[in-house]
This record gives sequence, C-alpha cells and structure tokens, in this order.
Amino acid sequence: MRTVLTAAAMLATAGIAAADTVDLRYFGPGAGASFDVVANGNSTNVFAGQLNFLADNGTGAGSLLNGTLMTYCIDVLEPVGGGRNTYNLDALEDSPVTAGSVSPAMGVDKAEAIARMYTFAAGSQFGSDSDVAAAFQLAVWEVIADFGGDDPMSLTTGDFRVTSTVNSGTQTFLTSLLDAAGDGSISIFQGLGALTNEGLQDQIFEVVIPLPGAAGMAAVGLAGVGLVARRRRS
Repeated sequence: MRTVLTAAAMLATAGIAAADTVDLRYFGPGAGASFDVVANGNSTNVFAGQLNFLADNGTGAGSLLNGTLMTYCIDVLEPVGGGRNTYNLDALEDSPVTAGSVSPAMGVDKAEAIARMYTFAAGSQFGSDSDVAAAFQLAVWEVIADFGGDDPMSLTTGDFRVTSTVNSGTQTFLTSLLDAAGDGSISIFQGLGALTNEGLQDQIFEVVIPLPGAAGMAAVGLAGVGLVARRRRS
C-alpha cells in the first residue's frame, strides 16, 4: 500500500503536462447495464457503467498509471476501441476531445458538477451494484450534455435522453446524483482527469478516490481503483 500512496502523491503534485500519455487496452465492462439513448440527435444502444482497462507504456505522469484501471466514459457516441491505443492525459474541463472537433469540451462548470457527484458517490460507483454504476454513468453523460441549460436535468429531455426503461434503483440514485451536481454546498472532488483519444471514447480517471470507512478522503493510486473494486466484488 505504501507504493500505491507514493504514486498517488506524485500524480497529485506533479501535474499533467501536454505530452503525458498512456497506452490503454480495454478488457471488458464491470457493473452496469445497457440502454437505448439519444445523444445530440443520434440514437444508439450503449453500456452505462464501469469500464476496465490495462494501462502501460506511460510517459510523464502517465508512467504512474500502469496496471488495471476502472473508468467511466465521457464520450458517449465514440467506440471504446480494441487493441492497444495511446491516450493523452488532459484536464477534465478540456475534455472530451471529439473526432473532427464537432463538440466543444465540457468546460469548468460541468467538470466541477461531475466532481461534486464523485464526492457524493463516495466510491460507491466502483462497487458491484449495477444500479449504482449505471446511474453514475448516465448522470455523467447527462451533466456533459445538459448541465446549466434552461430545462431541469432529466433523462427524458435535452440533448441526452434515455429511451429504454430505467429501473427504480438506477433512477433513484441518478436523481440524487443530479441533485448533487448542482449543489454548491458539496465539495468538489479533487484529483479527476481525462484520458483522451480523438476517435475513441474518452475516459475519466482518478488520482485519488475515497476509501469506504475512512474519515474523509484518502489518497490511493489508480491501481487501487481496481483493487478496491475487486475486493468489494469478492
């Protein structure tokens, strides 16, 4: 655990440079569920939940991400990709990076809204509950598409909509997450960044995560995300 803590401290203090990269290989989903959605006028079926990657060959801060990563997508219409692909480490507010620059990055307000949802979720999004994982992913996509707009955030209106059934467990947690996104009294989770590849799904990654049962936030390395999730599933 001491090695993991050291890696997290280095990531948190060193910052991310423009040339920092890491190779990711997708090896399957975790907890979550599939939904029919409409995003920016495009209808598709997507998996909403945890995504598992193997990271290696990193440069700069990316060299500290080697190992198993569990992420959430911030680029709903892009494919997750197969094989090994190189990703840039970017600030969350400067992401997603959409192919052809069709869509602008989310900006600071939406990035902070997502960070408040991370604080509210308190690590539960990395557990084995598929309702929680699906709700967290849907909430991230809803914030990126519709946060700060004229209409209340909802899965039935706006630029991101879900057209298939959302069960009550997912809907209940999603409603709480969307409330947290706009609640200025909730602290902004520190340590979020983006892994970006123009043409593939961009992903949120964490420098730190909250540990269950800890008094406040504890720093752990990204390798710890996979370890914590596996322990919860066992």
